[in-house]
Amino acid sequence: MPLTGHGLRPAPLRRRASRPQLKRDPLGGRSAVCGAKHIALVALALLATPADGQGFSTLPLSAPSAMPRDSLPATPLGFVDWLRTRNPATFTGREQLIREHLYALIAQAVKQRFASTQTTEPATGDSALVQLFEWADRFGVHGASDVAKAIGTKPVPPVTPQLTDGFQLTYSTPAFSLATDNGKWMVRFPYFFMVGDITRQRLANGIENDVATLSTLTAANSEPRGGASQATILILSAQTPDLPSYVAFWLQQLQVAPTDTVSNPVPQATRAYRRFDTASGLWKEVVALQIPSGSMIVAYIGLDGTYQVNRPHFLDVLRSLRVRP
Repeated sequence: MPLTGHGLRPAPLRRRASRPQLKRDPLGGRSAVCGAKHIALVALALLATPADGQGFSTLPLSAPSAMPRDSLPATPLGFVDWLRTRNPATFTGREQLIREHLYALIAQAVKQRFASTQTTEPATGDSALVQLFEWADRFGVHGASDVAKAIGTKPVPPVTPQLTDGFQLTYSTPAFSLATDNGKWMVRFPYFFMVGDITRQRLANGIENDVATLSTLTAANSEPRGGASQATILILSAQTPDLPSYVAFWLQQLQVAPTDTVSNPVPQATRAYRRFDTASGLWKEVVALQIPSGSMIVAYIGLDGTYQVNRPHFLDVLRSLRVRP
């Protein structure tokens, strides 16, 4: 499962690996063990405010538009025409590149609309935007057909199958809600996020994991890299009360040290970590939560530049989290 925009793929998502041996408590001694009282408080805090009342930051929408350096047509109609006139066989192996380019064009349209109208909702009847979402559906992006249907005048039957494994994805302009029966959690995110792999699978940590991958708006990378990319939000949960081991496993896979602790970005978090990898230019932020169903991690990964621009939307996703006992 490549993480959009920079190709990072945590090891357990591509091959089996031995379970890490804990030599130190990544959550820090006594505070790492969350009892029933703490879990109940977390559940009450997360359920205190209705998710439907939560908005999303407009700061990422105010950032300049940027396109990836991929040599593909840089306008919506030009790219749609390019897709229509190509032999589908030529798309093999380029699906992720095409999805990212579609959402770079969607990001461009979203930012242009916000700049001119200060509106965050998609424009009904915007045929160019409808076509971009319809093509995203053809290339396997969950929920893209729902957005196309909501803003288009002639709904087209979806191509991408509905989610399975106990996940539900619903759209109500201008946001998606993603929920899971197994983890008993729900998050909300803007319609212009690209939905990636949403699965339940037994990974290299030996337990069943709910795995959800979301990608933010496309934004400019810092120099000297340049170009543009999306940042990735990786949501992970498992029905295990052993949060320290769960965190240690994922810190190892994401190559974040247990000592890379930072202040918690939301009150409900148990511990948070952040690391900048100078070799790759990637920022990696990991937030650990003990939830009633077990353990949860929300990671945010992006290249320098796009990481900073889109971080307000990562925080919005964290604040939107709701759990059930």
